Amino acid sequence: MTFWRITLGLYLGSFLSVLFSMPIAAIAQINPSWKIIGQPVIEFQDGENSKEKISQLNRRFSEIVARLNPNQTWTVDLAPIPQPKSKPLKKGEKPKPPLPAKQVTIRLQGMSLLQVNESDAKLHQAESPRALAENWARSLANFLSPTRTRQTILATLNLPERVTYEGLPYSLKPEIALDRGLFRVSGRQFEGRSVFIELPADQSSFKITELTPTPKISSTKEFPKSVYLLNSQFQFVPYTR
Repeated sequence: MTFWRITLGLYLGSFLSVLFSMPIAAIAQINPSWKIIGQPVIEFQDGENSKEKISQLNRRFSEIVARLNPNQTWTVDLAPIPQPKSKPLKKGEKPKPPLPAKQVTIRLQGMSLLQVNESDAKLHQAESPRALAENWARSLANFLSPTRTRQTILATLNLPERVTYEGLPYSLKPEIALDRGLFRVSGRQFEGRSVFIELPADQSSFKITELTPTPKISSTKEFPKSVYLLNSQFQFVPYTR
């Protein structure tokens, strides 16, 4: 009996040790969020299945905002729900209330962005697809309301989230860098894009006539804190480490 107690105690101790040493994410799955410039806008509840939905949403969002002016307000609304033609009412007959929509479309500036159906409403414990769509549309509209946010979205559109420079990873910083005339091509590329660095303002060794300058940081291996990519509007966008 003593042997079995000792064996059971050792087994339970090992099991609990492994359990509590596991990352929390491995025990409780984290629901993914749809993020714009790093900020969560919509949280989905279907775990792994949301990854493809978010990927499609990102592509559609990029397609739409590429056509928009960031200095003008972007309208977020729900597409009008078509109702079947009703028959003429008989005398004393009351009109029937419209049937609840089984699918609702969230639009951005009049263009279809996201479909919300009955399965989504059930999964997110919403009263109806329309109630869920209204909640998501409100969240998106609030996020897009500042002009600065819309400008930043356009500035970073289709840029990678990370770049590698001299073997080091740099992460996108969603803003537009002030161009003080000190950006120079570093001679490196990332996914076909030229990587820029910002030279110190007092770097007297740099000659403006050089086509491919070699800054001091390349020879001393003192890696820059930030590197830059040009966006589609010829603005410098920083990446930091």
